[in-house]
Amino acid sequence: MRILKIIVKDTKQGFRDKRALMLGLLLPIVMILVLGTALSGAFNSSDALKGIKIAYLIKGNSPSPILTAFKSSGEKLGMSFAQVNNGGEANKDIQNGKYVCFIKANQNNLEIYKSDLEVVKAGIVESMLNSFVQSYSTLEEISKINPEAAKKIMESSRGYQALVKNTILGASKKPSAMDYYAVTMLTFTIMYSVMASMHALSGERTLGTSNRMLCSPITKGEILIGKILGNVLFSIIQAVIIIGFSKYILKANWGNHIGVIMLIVCAAAFMSTSLGISMSFFIKNQDALRQVLNMLATVLIFLGGGWFPIGDDGILGIISKLSPLKWVNDSIFQIIYSNNFSLVGAALGVCLGISVILIMLASFSFRKEAI
Repeated sequence: MRILKIIVKDTKQGFRDKRALMLGLLLPIVMILVLGTALSGAFNSSDALKGIKIAYLIKGNSPSPILTAFKSSGEKLGMSFAQVNNGGEANKDIQNGKYVCFIKANQNNLEIYKSDLEVVKAGIVESMLNSFVQSYSTLEEISKINPEAAKKIMESSRGYQALVKNTILGASKKPSAMDYYAVTMLTFTIMYSVMASMHALSGERTLGTSNRMLCSPITKGEILIGKILGNVLFSIIQAVIIIGFSKYILKANWGNHIGVIMLIVCAAAFMSTSLGISMSFFIKNQDALRQVLNMLATVLIFLGGGWFPIGDDGILGIISKLSPLKWVNDSIFQIIYSNNFSLVGAALGVCLGISVILIMLASFSFRKEAI
């Protein structure tokens, strides 16, 4: 009962703190809206094809069927094609950045010239064109064995494109900008709840109420447990509000396993609260404590992919795994977009493992604290 009173008291106190509410509720919601809207193009892979300009030259009297099909598909994706009469001028235009690629085509052969200024876009064009070449080559082999089958394929709505199906795994299941920042701003809120939890005990010292608590008929263990659970509950309530607002108002995708996601959220909130409380025992100065925790939270959020996705490759990818938020964010995205629960254990293990260590340190320090 005494622990419950501390939990209720600290939860209410969290909602009375206007600064904590601003940082924990209003700021994340605004950030989801702003970043989700402003960076929507960066998360839309189809936008990468829009605006790609390709020059082509037809050699001979009849157009290449491969080029014809490629041009038709490319225009649907937002590419633009310009027919030229002079290959030399087209090559100069590529060097000047006017075109991404230049294609020479006759009945059976294609030559592609790529821009050094637009390496990524030129690579996309080359990959797509290779797909069409593969389809045409396959159709030629089929026509040698079964001309009727080849004729039926060409008469179908997709023509020889139906022979090759290119599938990008997960392409239809990946977050938009709004979806991405709904998750990362949620974990941003959880991580920054460390700023509120640091006042759980240090705030009592500042107000002069810590001695009265220690003199009351309640053990230090009960005080510590009540403080931790009260701040965890406050963080979870904030998380539920952010998830609900982003899901039903901003229409962010949270998948079909919200229960598992909430389990990870609880573990992350437990870790953040444990960090704030334990650090308050080691750094007594409030201003210094605030600066250290603010810097630590900022670094962990950055490495966790809070502002932009961080892959697993390279030095930054390796360093990012030191952040518990990296495991939390990755596990949530895997659950939402792949129904993959393989990282759940790792995320829970990292958060709870850190929490246990921090609580043990806090408990040891609190036991030594005297009136």
